Amino acid sequence: MRHHLSRTVLLAAVAVLCAGPAAARAESRGGGARLVPAHVIHGVTGGELVGVDFARAYAGAPTPDCLRLGRSSEILQVGPNGAPMTCTVKPGTPIFVFGFGSACSDIDPRDSGFFAIGEAAQRRCAREHTREDVIAVNVAVDGRVSVDIASDRFEVTSPQVTAVVGSDDNPFDVPAGTTAHLVGDIYAAAIRGLPPGRHTILVDAETVFGELTGTTIVDVVPSA
Repeated sequence: MRHHLSRTVLLAAVAVLCAGPAAARAESRGGGARLVPAHVIHGVTGGELVGVDFARAYAGAPTPDCLRLGRSSEILQVGPNGAPMTCTVKPGTPIFVFGFGSACSDIDPRDSGFFAIGEAAQRRCAREHTREDVIAVNVAVDGRVSVDIASDRFEVTSPQVTAVVGSDDNPFDVPAGTTAHLVGDIYAAAIRGLPPGRHTILVDAETVFGELTGTTIVDVVPSA
């Protein structure tokens, strides 16, 4: 799960030009659902969630379908994950939309543009890549008008986190057991208020490296 512009080697999605101020303020509503910035979700900051996800990527941990995050695994993560997937949740489950972004670390190759030492330098590096390399991240709920979240309002930056590389076969060419220090930055959102029933969440991202998309079917079931 490589996160230089996504969640795995390229887990992300696509769309058009950056939204103007009016589009950035819009909220997508799907049967009562609201698309809002992911600053805090169930007492966890969006930055913390981003840090956890990028740490998994650097460690080489497999990413299951219907990834759950949060202190009690109460948050469902969706994103531009390629193949469609179906997830079942109970009413009130917050949805974290991992849009698209970058991470910089002290184990990335020095000539990659993602190498940086220290939290401040890594934060600058990750933000610069996200803002320069991501053109748009469009999110649509239940076929309604999509919202481009590639704007300052939806940008989320992690604190510096650590990850232990789990295998010698890794994209960083470092020995297994190496500790990485890194900061991630992405465009993210939260979806709140999905009523019982089946819902379709489309995350579509356009980057300077190409376009990626993902569709998640979310079944909200009271007995889940």
